[in-house]
Amino acid sequence: QRVERLMSDYFRHARIVARSLDWARKTAPVPVGANLGQSRDGIRFLDPIQAARDPSSWIGAFQAAVNAGTEVTEEALSCIQQHVDRYRADDFFPNPSDRAALLRFLKPRPGLYAGLSQMHDCGLLGRVFPEFQAISWRVVRDFYHKYTVDEHTLLTIRNLERLSATAEPYRQRFRTILLELANPELLVLALLLHDVGKWRDDDHASESVRMADEVLDRLQIIGEPRETVLFLIKHHLRMSLVAFRRDTEDPDIVKEFAAFIGTEERLKMLCLMTLADVEAVSRETLTPWKEELLWRLYVDTY
Repeated sequence: QRVERLMSDYFRHARIVARSLDWARKTAPVPVGANLGQSRDGIRFLDPIQAARDPSSWIGAFQAAVNAGTEVTEEALSCIQQHVDRYRADDFFPNPSDRAALLRFLKPRPGLYAGLSQMHDCGLLGRVFPEFQAISWRVVRDFYHKYTVDEHTLLTIRNLERLSATAEPYRQRFRTILLELANPELLVLALLLHDVGKWRDDDHASESVRMADEVLDRLQIIGEPRETVLFLIKHHLRMSLVAFRRDTEDPDIVKEFAAFIGTEERLKMLCLMTLADVEAVSRETLTPWKEELLWRLYVDTY
């Protein structure tokens, strides 16, 4: 009987140990990057103290979350929020690899909107892009806009993200354009900055271009990519004005618009930017009729 009791105690404790080890195995973070691990609740910093000292690694947490189809954990967000005000915009991408990582993160795909929203909520987005912070919770007083400027901006990116994965037949034509873009991250960057000039009440497009110029300097984006982003921001209202307020059955109007656009890549980007921007004004703004007008103008110009 003493042997039986001993063995009974042994198996009872062995079961407790086995279950504890199994729980630890399932919940322990799986390494997914430098100082990053994935657990049941999302992406976390393996060493929060090290993470607090290295702000250039924070974007990687959101990149890993998008790649894994999950979110950044509340613990990691709290770490960022606690220390984010200690750093300037340049501290988040001190070398070319960090700047390239930021642009890779901005490629439209499922999870990007959620990642940017988390970055915004913890204060990181406004430190990486101080220009974006200027429009946070900014209200536009007109009949059409239903969202604050910052939320409208993020919704434009959500619309582009949804388009990248849509299965809706009538949206496949626009999705095809998006998949053909050589550098879709430039379109997302332009969307992120296209309304930052609305911190003032006058011509916001010109002010947005001025502020975006400073962002592109920090990111060291030069040449054609730089000109493309600035072109999209400066003229983000142009295609909607032509499509919805001009007689696009007139060949001269289409020729004039085509000469203004200049390249196929800019036409594709401006078309998608217009689609995402109009749709983000309110749920009722982009009607099927307007969408068809936009598509016709794109085809005729192409």
